[in-house]
Amino acid sequence: MKKKLFSITVLVITCLFTFLLGGCGNGDIKKSHEPVPASKAFKQSGLWLKSYSSSLMDKKDEVTEVLSFDGKGNVTIYQCKDESDTDQKAPTFADLNGLSDEDIIKLAKEKDKALFDTKRKKALDTTSQAINTLQSAYDKLKKEYNDRTYTSDTLHKTEEEEEPKPSGDPQMDAAVKGVRELNKEFYEHMRKQREDMAKENYEKAFADLEKHLNEAKKEQEKTKTAEYKEPKAEPYKLHITTDSSGNSTQSEEFIKTIPHYSFYQASVDKDLSTEDIITAGVDGTFTPAEENTKELDFELLPMEHQKIYDTIFGGFSQLVTSVDVKQGGFELDTPKTEGVEVD
Repeated sequence: MKKKLFSITVLVITCLFTFLLGGCGNGDIKKSHEPVPASKAFKQSGLWLKSYSSSLMDKKDEVTEVLSFDGKGNVTIYQCKDESDTDQKAPTFADLNGLSDEDIIKLAKEKDKALFDTKRKKALDTTSQAINTLQSAYDKLKKEYNDRTYTSDTLHKTEEEEEPKPSGDPQMDAAVKGVRELNKEFYEHMRKQREDMAKENYEKAFADLEKHLNEAKKEQEKTKTAEYKEPKAEPYKLHITTDSSGNSTQSEEFIKTIPHYSFYQASVDKDLSTEDIITAGVDGTFTPAEENTKELDFELLPMEHQKIYDTIFGGFSQLVTSVDVKQGGFELDTPKTEGVEVD
């Protein structure tokens, strides 16, 4: 009995000593006194913040994504900013100072939805203006076509058909009139030829306008009915590239597919003239909606701990989490690490 009690006591003391040095068993990676491999770090539930920061952090750095790991091999990623949209403001490390994990996730959810709403509104507004401009041009050209005025066709000249103004010289005026009478059939032929050409130009313009208008209106309805979906916990990947020997880690990447808020967008100069449409077609930018997902991938580079206000951050360049003051840092996985892709 005494021997069994002694063994238990030794085990407790050993475990306590191990915990003080870096955690007993799995332990808390944020308090471990030994460097923690990336795979082990992300297996523990917790919050990590991604930014464009490299090895040197700043309180003004924007947090572009908030990653919430569930401890079961999944992560929920909230997007606070899209790198393609510089207008969207993301929270900075200063903004997050003093907030609890729950408060940060709440803010991240709001930012993620705001990113969706902002990009959709921008697409709707820009496309709406383009539709109005194209519709106005179409209506104007249609009226000219029906009235057979063809006033937008600058190539449709009619000077030869107009009665010339008196020159003040009766003999000259009589001569001009005689020439016009002799060439009456020729002038009529030219007029008909120009009218046929103008008609053809207008019909080409209608086809071009109708194509862009129909597409824009159709895609606009899709954008209006698009629904925001809150991010959910999903698996992620870690990928190792080995060195020339194949035995050591040269680099390691974090890879995760995330939603990509992309909408159709038509952009046309509001001052677009019908003359330009007749001579050169519709000049505008018509960007189709892209894939609704994109890959978030970045290299993991272990970094030194850094303190912003009262919080000590550790982790990797671009991806950090709050840690204890004596935490031993983080490191890359080895090629033999279970669950990590290699080469």
